[in-house]
Amino acid sequence: AMSCGVPVITAVHCGAADFIKNGVNGFLYDNNKKLTDAIKMMLNTDESAYQKLCCEAAASVADLNERKFVEKYIDVIEQLTGEVKC
Repeated sequence: AMSCGVPVITAVHCGAADFIKNGVNGFLYDNNKKLTDAIKMMLNTDESAYQKLCCEAAASVADLNERKFVEKYIDVIEQLTGEVKC
């Protein structure tokens, strides 16, 4: 969604939360009340603020691709196992 310029609402414990800056390119929640608040904020955002959210959402994931994800996962695995890729 973010790569299409759509701000998202996601749980703080979800992997997508790593890409969200709350209120900047989407919204984060950690309980039902905060989810409700985030939905209301998204629905009540004026047009110019919403367009800014959309632009920020697209920009925040513009340089992501499969290769970068795989490289990051390999780095994490190497850090955890102490092994180095060839």
